[in-house]
Amino acid sequence: MCLERFGAQVTLSADAQRQPGGGGVVRCLQDNHAVVLAHDGFFVGKAPEFERWVEAERARLKQRACWAIETLATAAAARGEHEAAVTWWRHLSALDPLNARIARALMGAQAAAGDRAGALRHARIHESLLRQELDAAPDPAVTDFARRLRDVSKEADGRS
Repeated sequence: MCLERFGAQVTLSADAQRQPGGGGVVRCLQDNHAVVLAHDGFFVGKAPEFERWVEAERARLKQRACWAIETLATAAAARGEHEAAVTWWRHLSALDPLNARIARALMGAQAAAGDRAGALRHARIHESLLRQELDAAPDPAVTDFARRLRDVSKEADGRS
């Protein structure tokens, strides 16, 4: 599948997302998600302009895919479909694992689905990735939410 066709499908999917259920976005992502990321090895020698274009297209398509996934995650959460929201936030986290906003949203979805342990595990993974990749501390939004989850767990254990 060519990148232009994928871009057109993502654009059409944005229109389809306004339909009940957003099925067009889901189908597009299921059919084409790998296309955006699988082309990392594509290379044409002595064609720097083409390479710049490919990189720009890859970034543009990734941005659109991220928007579509976040839209699906948010819609699932709004419908009370917490497990579905977790699945979509996980997909988004895989695309942008260092993003604190996404990490926090995934943790919130996991907590809403009743998986506080999973949310705390993701906070640890996120912190570890930040330290390894950027030698940076996690965003306070992530650490504060993790602390609140630990506090709730301790209170629940104390009542048992």
